[in-house]
Amino acid sequence: PATPRGPTRCATARMVARVVLVVLAAAAALVQGFTHLPATPRGPTRTVAYGKNDKRTRIGKIIAGTSGKARPKHKKRDGVVDPYYTLREWGKRQDPPLSVEEVIDLKMAKLTKKELTQEELLASVKPI
Repeated sequence: PATPRGPTRCATARMVARVVLVVLAAAAALVQGFTHLPATPRGPTRTVAYGKNDKRTRIGKIIAGTSGKARPKHKKRDGVVDPYYTLREWGKRQDPPLSVEEVIDLKMAKLTKKELTQEELLASVKPI
């Protein structure tokens, strides 16, 4: 009896068919993988750096001496700022409107107000 030295023709045909199917499946997966990608190619990825050399951060802009979204320029004011504006507006809203001096006296009275106990109050009153 003669022993076959290698795979038979049927086995060889099966292996070839399997290899062809695997290659076709890989090609189909590769093509499907590219269909969901955007049409325009993305640019090179930027490295993220935070610190003195990064002009996108506040510290980087301070070091570079520039301004921008992360560090806007200060706006110049047109006129003189009224330091009593909030006190004046608060005084206008009170039931009898108050002047700035009256508002300041009222606020200072609240700061220096002292609570007296009943014993202290009775001790401060002189008997007649």
